[in-house]
Amino acid sequence: MLISEFLHNITTKALEALLKAEGIGINKSPDFIIEKPKNSDFGDFATSLPLQLSKLLSSNPLDIAEKLVSLLPDCKEIEKLSIAKPGFINFLLSKNWINNEIKMILLEEKDYGRPIESKDLKVQVEFVSVNPTGRLHLGHIRGAVIGSTIANLLENQKFNVEREYYVNDAGNQMQIFGNSIIERIKETNGADFNMSEDHYKGEDIVEIAKELSPKYKDDNLENVENSIFNEIKNNAKDICIKNIKEDLKLIKIKHDSWFYESSLIDSNYFDDTLHNLNNLNLTYERDNALWIKTEELGDERDNVLIKSSDKKPTYFATDIAYHRDKFKVRNFDKVIDLWGADHHGHIKRMEIILEKLGIDSKKLTVLLNQIVSLKSSSGISKFSKREGTSIFLKDLVEEIGSDACRFSFISRSPESQMEIDIDIFKKQSSENPVFYIQYAHARLSSILRSSEYFNIDFSSADINLLISPDEINLIKKLIEYPELLNRITETLNVHELSSYSLELAQIIHKFYEKNRVIDEDLANIEQTKSRLLLIKASKIILSNLLSLMDMESPEKM
Repeated sequence: MLISEFLHNITTKALEALLKAEGIGINKSPDFIIEKPKNSDFGDFATSLPLQLSKLLSSNPLDIAEKLVSLLPDCKEIEKLSIAKPGFINFLLSKNWINNEIKMILLEEKDYGRPIESKDLKVQVEFVSVNPTGRLHLGHIRGAVIGSTIANLLENQKFNVEREYYVNDAGNQMQIFGNSIIERIKETNGADFNMSEDHYKGEDIVEIAKELSPKYKDDNLENVENSIFNEIKNNAKDICIKNIKEDLKLIKIKHDSWFYESSLIDSNYFDDTLHNLNNLNLTYERDNALWIKTEELGDERDNVLIKSSDKKPTYFATDIAYHRDKFKVRNFDKVIDLWGADHHGHIKRMEIILEKLGIDSKKLTVLLNQIVSLKSSSGISKFSKREGTSIFLKDLVEEIGSDACRFSFISRSPESQMEIDIDIFKKQSSENPVFYIQYAHARLSSILRSSEYFNIDFSSADINLLISPDEINLIKKLIEYPELLNRITETLNVHELSSYSLELAQIIHKFYEKNRVIDEDLANIEQTKSRLLLIKASKIILSNLLSLMDMESPEKM
């Protein structure tokens, strides 16, 4: 059990006893939280429960705090309870409990902070899912890194996780893509070509066309038959997906499944979904288009499902069928989607349609990613995929490396806009957070190698010797790790991994600079052994963090 859960449980029992003594029903007890106080001088955990009870009990919060503290049990986990104005209860954890946690880190290593039993929940994380019309660029990377990190975390917490890429290969953009490829093939083969304003013009399109052009060197592509057009389009799509997989591999991302939008149409599952919506009296025809009645369900307006122009489904229409498949056919207990910020309006209408289809919309969580920009002293051009000035993922990785790419894109919450300074992530100094964190790991590794050189066996060292402020500060940071993982599992705020790892690295560097672990003459050997235990525990936690973020844990730098 997490220490916060333990503290919550004993506080809940004290609350129930207090309400009973006051003649108040337990059903009136407020929800409350146990959290780390902003000022660590107050203790390791705190609650504002007395403030919440003030109105219910018509009493001073400090008096309520006194009563609750008197009802809390004596236990080995708590060294001290204190009360602070205007009505907080502070918990200081015992040295014995803290030392046992260090022992658990050393014993469990990669399993520290993980639940004992697997979760009986099937979770899908769908991320990236960009149109297969070119290589991945800057606008796609944030969702890719956040989504893969969420999947890593949930897998670490023993959920049954599936990583999925949704291939949008049935919409109008694929027609434009096919036409763009054909025009570039004509250009490559020396024929007359016409790149209109609507065509994709990026260098990735040119590369795909060059790969396909030998096969169509003798063909007249001026007015191609549908069969030839579809052949070229599908071949180009396959090359594009191969390139996307190669790009994702550069930042250590591999999907478990690739779900094709076209499969919904080819299998008639899309038509079956429309049939279900019609039976629910949710669709109607107007202006030769098929509409869905989302306005009367709470959306801003009704939405088109089948367009009048070409009788093809809209993105929203196939997305309904896709999400119905997730829950009704593949039976996911939880689905987490990573979408661009421009899909904000899409969330509510999807949720209300899922409810109409008999699916609990709370099973769907959508995270929106705001735009990302780059800055560099060498200058960064504004990009536009169609105009061919995209900043490709492969170029960014080549510039700053996979680890810096991953860390930078999860360093802030997805709903916040961010600017990445390329120059900082190229520096080999403490200004670069990735270098700083990984250098901390390399330092820890160096110390442990030195212990091997001096043949120091510290396996039975006395943890009780770790009593200096720097040692206690580092220990308390390490044992926050299980609470961190549990909290992020609930909130999905994986940017907390990056901030925690940076804070931990800062404490490690400070400890290293102020405390000699191994003296050359091996003086004070017992203290050396106890500090080596702390160094090993620190390396375990830092390595676990870097692994969750899919970053390297260097032994030397």
